[in-house]
Amino acid sequence: MKIGLETESCHLLFQHGRMNIFDFIEFTARFGLDGVHINIIPDYNLHPRWGALQGASTEYLSRVKAAIDQHDLYCEIATRGSTLNELAPALRIARALGVELVRSYLWFPHGRFDVDFMESQISEVRRVVPFLKTHQIRLAFENHEFETSAELIKFISLVGQPEWVGLLCDTGNSMMAWEEPLSAIRAMAPHAFGVHFKDHSVIRDGDEPVVCGMPLGRGNIDIDKAFRIVVEDSAVAHINLGMCYPYCATFKREPGTGGSSDFAGAFAITHPPFPPNLVRPMGYYYPHDTSEEALLTLLECQQQDLERSIAVLTRLRDKYCSPQARSG
Repeated sequence: MKIGLETESCHLLFQHGRMNIFDFIEFTARFGLDGVHINIIPDYNLHPRWGALQGASTEYLSRVKAAIDQHDLYCEIATRGSTLNELAPALRIARALGVELVRSYLWFPHGRFDVDFMESQISEVRRVVPFLKTHQIRLAFENHEFETSAELIKFISLVGQPEWVGLLCDTGNSMMAWEEPLSAIRAMAPHAFGVHFKDHSVIRDGDEPVVCGMPLGRGNIDIDKAFRIVVEDSAVAHINLGMCYPYCATFKREPGTGGSSDFAGAFAITHPPFPPNLVRPMGYYYPHDTSEEALLTLLECQQQDLERSIAVLTRLRDKYCSPQARSG
């Protein structure tokens, strides 16, 4: 099993000029990881079209590929959308970088779950399949806060191209749909092409409960069991650390949607990782909107806790994927 790093784990460093894609590649290699998972969705201070990349010219992508190849890293691309127009630019970048897996997610209109929209995208994804086959690229749809595992499994089953269209199992995002993480991971694993490995807890922003990204081992998810399920029940070759810290997200579905409805187990409410007088939880992702002090504090914590999370993920890989573990 190879383990890699998603650019989203360094989102503050990218947004505030502390890191670019070449720095990220060097950082990944320095910590002994095996690959990079590059998010090309625009965000604050990132490229307005290519996200963590600074362009998409042939010359620039050749430089990125050379840096990746220099360290013998695998590369995956993360985008969003389900139509050919939405996915084609990412697939062209994937082809230029020698990528075999592109992650996407259903981009729901108006920011809320819509079953009719979801069903309408089945035919759209089928239109993408010939491109995938021609260029030997697989497309993995992530559980991205809105959908339960059952809804996504039904979606890809109706697309009907299991060799080319599967799932990306995010170990934490099911919580926003009120689905217990280990249950969701267990359901998605047989259909998974890739993984975003992360830890979450539930905290309050004022009176509102929200899902909070945490460093590995400091949240409510049993990451040991989660890793074991991925290893034993899926055929994925890569697990990417997608820490999403510091970050909070609201619940996107009603309690009970994914089978859970109480604040217990993985949904038990815990203390926030930062004092509310420094920054409110829903301000974690863009702390510059709160204050310079909040930004500097969260930047430092992101880098320190990222390094700790890399160590945790490496230990899990050694525990479950070493020759000794396989022989046992």
